[in-house]
Amino acid sequence: MNQDEITIFGNFRIDSGERFQRMKDSHASMKNLKINRWVINIRGPLKAEAMKYLEVEIGDKLVSYCLESDDGWFHDTRQMIKNIQTHSLLFWIEDHICVCEPSKLNKLIHEFNEEKIDYMQYTWFDEGRLVKAYEGIKRDERNALFIINYDKYQNNLLQKNYQRLIGTKVFINSCAGIYSLKLFKKIVESNHPFLKRWPKKFPFDFEKNYADTFILPFTLGLPKYELFAAIDDDNIFEGSSLIKRGLYPDRVSRPELLQIRSELMIEDSKWAVPKYFPNNPMIRKLTNFWKRLLYTLN
Repeated sequence: MNQDEITIFGNFRIDSGERFQRMKDSHASMKNLKINRWVINIRGPLKAEAMKYLEVEIGDKLVSYCLESDDGWFHDTRQMIKNIQTHSLLFWIEDHICVCEPSKLNKLIHEFNEEKIDYMQYTWFDEGRLVKAYEGIKRDERNALFIINYDKYQNNLLQKNYQRLIGTKVFINSCAGIYSLKLFKKIVESNHPFLKRWPKKFPFDFEKNYADTFILPFTLGLPKYELFAAIDDDNIFEGSSLIKRGLYPDRVSRPELLQIRSELMIEDSKWAVPKYFPNNPMIRKLTNFWKRLLYTLN
């Protein structure tokens, strides 16, 4: 197995001209990486146009799918796994741009494979986080990254650090990550959570919150430099997106793009979600339970 290569995995929805343009810009930013193959499924009204673009740009390294079953994102992703043959894969989020030199990212991917790392978030880089959020957590240093044997104990430390720094706990993993095939399969082939937090057609249940420790332990990588940046999503790092930095044109606002997705989420439920007394804690809990039940049954 070539330790310099990686598979690009993508199973995303292209539902507007703006999202299509962002996908093209994201793809262009990764052109010079050492990529074994692109295993891509595209959903949404512009899927045919978007896939045609990738077929022209990528050629023989593209393994394309057109899956959008009623069984959902996880079911369709499981059909794609057989075409991933490298140790690692980059979970492509179509509105994140590679901002480092390809040679630096290729070097990091080599270390990721050589050290048999399982997971590393590739975006929302914050140098201060390496010092503050990971305070008290043992890590080994390599040329391009740090390595942590990440288990429940280390997770508890990290969550306490984030609680102290920003007032909230954080997810254990992100869709925007580089994964070992082993860990990726473990997540995709699980039925966790039993009560879905999101509609089945969305990938967001792939991300595990601070209490979803069934995926631990794994070997965690922390990059020493910024690899990708989100186009419009600051996440918990205010001002980190390319638009906020003035490095990407602000053609369509983030709320407008999210509105398209929220309309799909509403359509994906067979029954209306009750919204009575939203400020009542008990009603909120019942509403959330009802919503998750609908997502699971739909």
